[in-house]
Amino acid sequence: GNTMEVSDILNELLQSGCCVSEDWVSQCIQYVEAEPTSSLYERVYQQFLTCDLCVVGTGCLPSDILNVADNEYRESFVVQIIELFNAAESVENRYKDTKNRMLKLALTDGSINVVAIEYKKIPSLSVKTYPGTKLRISNFKVKRGVILLEDINVEVLGGNVQALVKLGEEHREKSLRSLIPDQWIQQ
Repeated sequence: GNTMEVSDILNELLQSGCCVSEDWVSQCIQYVEAEPTSSLYERVYQQFLTCDLCVVGTGCLPSDILNVADNEYRESFVVQIIELFNAAESVENRYKDTKNRMLKLALTDGSINVVAIEYKKIPSLSVKTYPGTKLRISNFKVKRGVILLEDINVEVLGGNVQALVKLGEEHREKSLRSLIPDQWIQQ
């Protein structure tokens, strides 16, 4: 691929808050070039949605986001869901969407992992949202190192990461199994 293409597409991604490595972009271009069905950017962006930011992300969140007690961020950042559950419920119901649901999310930009809570209901998210899903978050407050999210500052871009989905499912099964007293399992 042409280096001009790589930097153009990288810049376009960075401007939209998708922070990935140049290496990934150039490999991605070679991979998608074979099927010219839509614009090159579109194809790279579709790949972005299914890539694992933990592997290719270069980080977009401010490095002091976890150390600042209370702050407000106006810019938009693209992050990936590592895991999420309903923190308003007991452990056995944490993977159900209940009436008073409050999601707790582990998010990453590829270099920093942060915790966010659903401060006001976000209809586009659910406990069934796949790990690896990309979100664009903007105009949000951080209180004591936790990001407060509501519908107006979350845009679900979509995508998922198969490996994370599988891990998430295993993790859920394990955490539900761990609720069964040992003596019952041993019988």
